[in-house]
Amino acid sequence: MAKQKGMTSRIEDAAITKLTAMKDNESVALFKTTDHWKHQINVGDAGVEDFARYAPFAFVKCMVIDVRREGDYDADYILRLHIPIGQDSKSPGICRTGDDTHVGTSQMADLVREAFDFWHPGSGFDCDDFHYATQEERIDRPNRHAIELVFEANWIPLTS
Repeated sequence: MAKQKGMTSRIEDAAITKLTAMKDNESVALFKTTDHWKHQINVGDAGVEDFARYAPFAFVKCMVIDVRREGDYDADYILRLHIPIGQDSKSPGICRTGDDTHVGTSQMADLVREAFDFWHPGSGFDCDDFHYATQEERIDRPNRHAIELVFEANWIPLTS
């Protein structure tokens, strides 16, 4: 019998499926690489080799960040979905702004925000919709740019 994945890993799977299906305005896949966050990009050296291998990319990490208690003291966990996205370019700045032939992280972020704000991973997930919380620039180099978008949802585990 196969081991079962936890709630956060299954949310990551659903998010990866959604990101993989995303297209740019010319119906071309938005991302070359979509996957669970496995530390693919080495921030220390701005991911020089890693960007060339993965970009444009979107990685996913979901985790429980906090717990609140309901009136009956049931746990109400706060889920946080992190989606780091990145692009590289031969010409300085195009990775961030984009041009006639490349989607920059600015447009990628707009599309990811639109796709995941008010997003629910589907049946079998006892959580509220995810909502956009914030984003943070992770790497800002002339030929490599990455930002991380963050979405949050409440999860009230069902107990039997």
